[in-house]
Amino acid sequence: MGNLVNEKRPVIKIETLELGPHAQKKIFLPKESGFDKHKTLAVWFFAAIAFGVALTSFLVETGEHTAKAVDNFFASKEVILAENKENLILGSDDQKEDEEVSFYTGAGNFVKATSKNPPKTSSLSYLVGDIETGEIIFEKNPEFVFPIASVSKLMTAIVAKELLDLHNYVVVSKSSVNTYGTQGGLNSGERILITDLLYPLLIESSNDAAEVLADGLGRENFLKAMNNKAVQIGMASTTYSDPSGLSPKNVSSTKDLFVLAQFINKNYPDIWDVTRVTEYGVLKHKWVNSNRLMRKPSFIGGKNGYTEEAFRTTVSVFDIPFKVFGTKDIVKRKVAVVILKSNEREADVDILLRFLESNFAFSYEKDSIEELGGTN
Repeated sequence: MGNLVNEKRPVIKIETLELGPHAQKKIFLPKESGFDKHKTLAVWFFAAIAFGVALTSFLVETGEHTAKAVDNFFASKEVILAENKENLILGSDDQKEDEEVSFYTGAGNFVKATSKNPPKTSSLSYLVGDIETGEIIFEKNPEFVFPIASVSKLMTAIVAKELLDLHNYVVVSKSSVNTYGTQGGLNSGERILITDLLYPLLIESSNDAAEVLADGLGRENFLKAMNNKAVQIGMASTTYSDPSGLSPKNVSSTKDLFVLAQFINKNYPDIWDVTRVTEYGVLKHKWVNSNRLMRKPSFIGGKNGYTEEAFRTTVSVFDIPFKVFGTKDIVKRKVAVVILKSNEREADVDILLRFLESNFAFSYEKDSIEELGGTN
């Protein structure tokens, strides 16, 4: 028993969380300070009951040594989230100061008006920027490439609008109906207008609607068009392997997705309009919008996603009021919030928007802004 600590690695606790239609794994690591005394005693108290009161003293002593070994083990290890490979949520209670956040002040229309610390979110990468000017206000790991899940459907909608006749009918194939995941209630063999398919695609995140749209051009041709469009508009780190986002090979960066949001805003703002529709019905179908971000009065439009590989993702646009630098005026700007690899998407969006509104001002004098350095 004296060699037990050296022979066995500490057990990492993993739980499965039921969140909506999906299950997530969550891994709990001990804090950097180790197990506190109360937790250690509690563990060994129950062990003592199981094995006999006579063993209590021995087990407590062994437990304390084990806890120290766990501390030493994790002190010498660093948990690294590898790009496109990590699918566990780190549930450590402590969060280190975020040193990866970049602020852009003095070179554009936005000035950081306070000296508060960067926002702490669960997402591994985010970007907040003005989609009309293209100015990035603040960001974290903007070039990290991750799976994007159903955010892919924004490009699916663009290609459908550009290459398909929206007033034509398509026939729903059996393979489309059998697509895994969220469905739009489509039936094999039914005829449906292409323009109507944009609603289950964008408000219910229907995977079968995405596949039916791809069938309208031929699936391989449609995917080729999606990737060509990404290259054309400057999404250098983006790849699409299916039209729905189910594939973990559908990858992008927040930087690229910000470019996509700008493109939609300039060329297809009606896509944002579709994503704000509460419900849409045609024939025997009724599709309901489940996007909780739509409840925000400032919401202009956007698309969420979730897979086990991607975690929770979003590209969302909001109409945000800002104080005008040097005046008492208020101006509204269209701001995109792009989030990848998030555990708590809606909470992260709230954190970023609150930080944005309370810490930044807007100026029409683009080249004359200086950081205010801690003033309110």
